[in-house]
Amino acid sequence: MDYSLTPEDRRYVEDQVKAGRFRSATDVLANALSMLRGQEFSPEHEQYLRRELQVGIDQIERGEVEDWDVHRVRGRLRDQLRDNG
Repeated sequence: MDYSLTPEDRRYVEDQVKAGRFRSATDVLANALSMLRGQEFSPEHEQYLRRELQVGIDQIERGEVEDWDVHRVRGRLRDQLRDNG
């Protein structure tokens, strides 16, 4: 099976090999495909994310949210560390 790369992509692959990051163009492409596979969600993970998003949406609709403030969050974390430490 043959695939074509744009001239820009071909140069990028060649540059990666020339820089010594990979032994061959095949290695560059295999690594890229591996990274792409790692970004995919399983159907179960996607369902989990959708459920968690719905929880957040429901909380927003019930008004169970407050403005995010980094200083307040840091303070809460410091209090938790102090109380549990």
